[in-house]
Amino acid sequence: MWFLPSRGRPHNLKRFIQAYKDTRATAPVYLWFDIDDPKLAEYQDLDVPNNWCVHVNGSRNLAEMMNRFVKTFPDAKYYGFLADDCVPRTVEWDRLLINAAGDWGISYPNDLFQGDKLSTFPCCGGKLIRALGWWGLPGLDRLYIDDALMAVGLAVGKLVYLEDVVLEHMHFGNRKAPMDATYRKTSHAEDEAVFRAWDVGRDLPRIRAAMKLAAAGKPQRKRAGRKAKGVKA
Repeated sequence: MWFLPSRGRPHNLKRFIQAYKDTRATAPVYLWFDIDDPKLAEYQDLDVPNNWCVHVNGSRNLAEMMNRFVKTFPDAKYYGFLADDCVPRTVEWDRLLINAAGDWGISYPNDLFQGDKLSTFPCCGGKLIRALGWWGLPGLDRLYIDDALMAVGLAVGKLVYLEDVVLEHMHFGNRKAPMDATYRKTSHAEDEAVFRAWDVGRDLPRIRAAMKLAAAGKPQRKRAGRKAKGVKA
């Protein structure tokens, strides 16, 4: 399932929904809204596809949200991250990214901003994330999450960049969006310190052990979780 948090930008989400339809995407999307968002009513008025799920909560820590999402869907085949400032341009982008990630890899599209330099909007194999034990590096708020996932993908040799799959990043940094309150909420120094202190080598033994078990045909040990009712991941 794809995870898409949004705050203060119902107009962006409306644009994404249209692009989702235009590109014939079919994979379910899990929307996460803040309960204190002044524009929550506008979000709730949006016409979202029938296979999407809407969740309203109080947390604004992105890494924490991502990890809670994994606990909600502990058996998902994949975990894909989206943002409300991305616009899919490639037909069936969802299927292409999901297939490229497989069970143990991380695939990412061309965002027309960072390109292959950063795994923006990554799609991560479910077995990889379960072995890793997290999706958003614990301790981070909202920055360096994609850097950490990219490091994991590189370390296990399963990072796949799909240059021809475009999810355009309409970001203020490339002058495709205005600066707003959501962009201003940053914890750059704190997140950078957490990322620099982290060593991907500490997580590799768990991943390699799980991959070895999978190769031997043994089941991966499941982590406790709670699946949202009526939603297929």
